[in-house]
Amino acid sequence: MPFDFFLGSLAEARGKRAICVVLSGSGGDGSVGLRAIKEKGGLVIVQDPEEAEFDGMPRSAIATGAVDFVASVADIPDLIFRELHSAASGVVDAAKSLKNPTSDEFAQIIALVRDKTSHDFSVYRRGTLERRLEHRMNEVRMDDRRLYLTLLGEKPAEAESLRKDLLIGVTQFFRGNSAFEFLSNEIIRDLVNRQKDERLIRVWCPGCSTGEEPYSIAMLFLEAFEELKRPARLQIFASDINADAVAFARDGLYPNTIEADVSSDRLARFFTQDDHRYQVAHELRDCVVFTVHDILADAPFSNIDLVCCRNLFIYLQPEAQHKILSFFHFALRDGGVLFLGASEAVGSGERFESVSKKHRIYRHVGRSRPGEVAFPASARAGDRLPLAHAAKPIFGQASDFDYLSWRALIDTFALCSVLIDARNECLHISGTADKYLKVPSGISRNDLFAMVREGLRPKLRAAIERASRGRARAMVTDAYLIKDHDPSPVCIAVEPVKMHDEELLLVSFLDGSVAGPQTNRLPAPLAGGPQAAVLERRLADVTKELEIAIHDLDSAKEEQGRISEQAMSLNEEAQSTNE
Repeated sequence: MPFDFFLGSLAEARGKRAICVVLSGSGGDGSVGLRAIKEKGGLVIVQDPEEAEFDGMPRSAIATGAVDFVASVADIPDLIFRELHSAASGVVDAAKSLKNPTSDEFAQIIALVRDKTSHDFSVYRRGTLERRLEHRMNEVRMDDRRLYLTLLGEKPAEAESLRKDLLIGVTQFFRGNSAFEFLSNEIIRDLVNRQKDERLIRVWCPGCSTGEEPYSIAMLFLEAFEELKRPARLQIFASDINADAVAFARDGLYPNTIEADVSSDRLARFFTQDDHRYQVAHELRDCVVFTVHDILADAPFSNIDLVCCRNLFIYLQPEAQHKILSFFHFALRDGGVLFLGASEAVGSGERFESVSKKHRIYRHVGRSRPGEVAFPASARAGDRLPLAHAAKPIFGQASDFDYLSWRALIDTFALCSVLIDARNECLHISGTADKYLKVPSGISRNDLFAMVREGLRPKLRAAIERASRGRARAMVTDAYLIKDHDPSPVCIAVEPVKMHDEELLLVSFLDGSVAGPQTNRLPAPLAGGPQAAVLERRLADVTKELEIAIHDLDSAKEEQGRISEQAMSLNEEAQSTNE
């Protein structure tokens, strides 16, 4: 349509300064173009259908979900003026907030939304959020952020309305048609050809919004199944944090403006037309499971052949992008495919190789190891807060003597204690830790085995294993700390403790020299003779058995970690399917 073409050109030329107004008219002219305006951050206003002589164009525009304001013609000029005024002042306000970050009402607003809706927008790019915040403030007729902050605190419903406004949901069928053609010819056909036995081809579409992209992917697969004469074994998980968008996608009812994006053959096969709208056919709907899912907070899906995540990264900061890519690394099978948006890319070192740089399609390399992906913690962070203050003394009366005795004990015996959880993560360290522990190089980790110094790891692992299995104290008196090739004896005690129904372990290191000067060196090898040879052989056998046992234990722990991660993913999948 000419109006759609004009709006698309306007969006490209003027970006967030573009303003689109849809007035009375029949049909759906403008509904495609206004999404281009919205995508670039511009303003979209629609005449109230109740006062329009022909309500077809206004209702079609509203159905896109990309409209900022619905107003009467008499109010539209004031809306445009307010928007232009706030946009001009917003630039000045943004500059002031950068110069004076301590008085940043924007950060307070985002924090309040997080507290009231449990949605953390701090990982989103600020520029986009600033524009959406201004739109919302215009809607409630406010231009002072301090007053709006007060309104958020007084009215919980406003925080939810702002959350919905901050969530970006611009999408369409087969967006970037050439990329979908490449995906169909080079990726989807290959996946269908390589499908074995009864195994389902599994697809995950995070950030699915109102469902156009997962339905587009489903159409391509169903066409490939038919063309290659294969049974249609397909399961698509489409997830989004916006519950309203997910509900819309589940209904699968779209305005007739999708005729601009979906070919007539596909409309005839995969949709039924009803009163200027298109209903998704059962064959297509049955392939897709829609679920409300926070990609940054909920467990990822697993055993996925194709991840379609388009135009989500452009709204997120680099740290959040890296975290999501680690989830994709876990979710995809070895050789699985990642499909990103036209303005997105995978950075170096992310273990994805390019299949088509032009169309942003990548192939997954390798597989994740247990513990490599930062899965959401099962326990609340607040449950562990007291641990950080457990060793801090409160002076006054008898507590002075308690602290004095405690400090003298630690200094005299070079005592170091570490509280760890079931994953061997350090929760709290007290005492002289530097002698026994070190900060490992590379990515920051709190794993005790990664931090313990040379020579102590085998005995420490054995003591923790005994204490965990028997839920009783385990002692090791023959551990040796190796420093500059000089061994010194160390005693290790592991004590099970319990806090808030969580099983923890207190690991204590004690300088073994306090037991007597004769124990400060490894026993010297016996002089020659048959008995010495026998003992040396026995020592070699025991050492070898210990190495094998430690290796088996490491393998078992890795497998246990993998099973645990898989269970979390399957549980997420089961809940989604149940919805």
